Amino acid sequence: GQILNVDFVSLEPRILYGINVSTPPVDIYEAVSNNLFNGEIDRKIIKAATIGSVYGLSNRRFATTIGEDDIVKAAEILRGVREFVSLVKLSSRLVSENKNTGAISNFFGRPLFPGEKSTSNILISHYIQSTGVDVSLIGFSKLLKRFKSEGIVCCPIFLIHDAILIDAHPDHISKIKKISKEGIIVDGMNFKFPLDCTKL
Repeated sequence: GQILNVDFVSLEPRILYGINVSTPPVDIYEAVSNNLFNGEIDRKIIKAATIGSVYGLSNRRFATTIGEDDIVKAAEILRGVREFVSLVKLSSRLVSENKNTGAISNFFGRPLFPGEKSTSNILISHYIQSTGVDVSLIGFSKLLKRFKSEGIVCCPIFLIHDAILIDAHPDHISKIKKISKEGIIVDGMNFKFPLDCTKL
């Protein structure tokens, strides 16, 4: 057979946008760039800012990451992205939840115990990563069932957070790629998660 790597496209940013704003665009980094910066900022910088927002990257660290000497400029980029995904809205809810109950719950209600003194960036990181794990498990389960229903011959080998390795029949690769690109809907989230499929 052929070993394939199937992974979610921009999983954490897609979750963040999808639950805070609305249906995520197909290319979330391009949408951020076009909506906030008229497409004038390099995609790598937009990606770093978007992922940095999920993980609570500081302005100084972000500036260092993208090689920007002007911290104020770096801060403006990071702030714009945080506003684009409505990060403050989620942050306020999680801080309140953690303060009142000593825990937070991810999107699916799974309890998390980050600690009473955890800052908002830690709470957001825990929430999004935990939700991402559940999306991956639910999503890959649905994907494999879809493959089976379509008569696709494949066998899952290994799961790595937001990616799964499968051993697939060579004749079915194009069909696997097509289904993966179409994406899957995870129960409770009314938007699609596209997946990327590559040969190893």
